[in-house]
Amino acid sequence: MTQPNADAGQGQPPAGPPIAPGPQAYGPPQNYSPRPPTATNHRERRGIKAVAAGAILFALAFAVLVLPYGLFILGGGGDTEAFADLQRGFAIASAVIAVLALAVLVSGTVTILTARRRSHP
Repeated sequence: MTQPNADAGQGQPPAGPPIAPGPQAYGPPQNYSPRPPTATNHRERRGIKAVAAGAILFALAFAVLVLPYGLFILGGGGDTEAFADLQRGFAIASAVIAVLALAVLVSGTVTILTARRRSHP
């Protein structure tokens, strides 16, 4: 089954004046960017990485704090006074890591906020 007027318009020139190539026909389009646009600048990305590092350091501090308790339980218990001495050393190390994590987290947050404030007046 053929459609009526299926071949109508073939062989005829297009209606209207011919389109002449303009200056935008050669080369990239006007809104062309070789890299996709990003919402973050370099400082903001550095701040995001610092916040992520601070969160990872907090997780590490928590793991260091909990580690001796897990080892004490897996070891079957035992002398709690010796465990307290061991735990004190781990608690100090955990506190140092937590302070470092807090400093990295705060510096990353401040970097993000100042980068956003500078890029969006």
